[in-house]
Amino acid sequence: MLILRHDDYDFRMEPEFYIEVHKQFIEAGLTETAVVQFAQHGRLSNFPKELIDYMNTAPNWDIQLHGWAHDHYHEMEVDFIIRDISAAIHWSEKLFGKKPTIWYPPWNAISTNMERAALLLGLKIDNESNNIQKFIREMETGTFKGHSVYFHGWKNEEMLLFPKMLELAKGIKNET
Repeated sequence: MLILRHDDYDFRMEPEFYIEVHKQFIEAGLTETAVVQFAQHGRLSNFPKELIDYMNTAPNWDIQLHGWAHDHYHEMEVDFIIRDISAAIHWSEKLFGKKPTIWYPPWNAISTNMERAALLLGLKIDNESNNIQKFIREMETGTFKGHSVYFHGWKNEEMLLFPKMLELAKGIKNET
């Protein structure tokens, strides 16, 4: 199973951009895992109704957590992690009508406190780190052994590789 993670999915770009990216997943027959965070620079993000409505009605979505914000959870105490991740779970349920099951932490960093918080919150932590460049290189050489690849929609150099990532991913069943 292959997870294609759209990391740092934080609603900073126009809804049309996110929708266009997702339509390419649909055309490829792949599922986009939006790894959502709800705050930018300590402020609650703007959640465009058009995009939220699209995400709730279009096929081929998996919506999971990145965190409340792009914080250093691996440096936090358990109670602060629970506070932030509980808020993220609340907003995920409010906006998307479902509780996430997986937490993809920022920087793929993990700590014992994060593991304890995830257990208490009923989440699995997945911190595998295969960026789009590594995925393409290893797929082309037949050496890719992972279960996920991540990309950032706001990084132009990664989005230039996006069509190649989708092409290579078509041969691997992707997780919903």
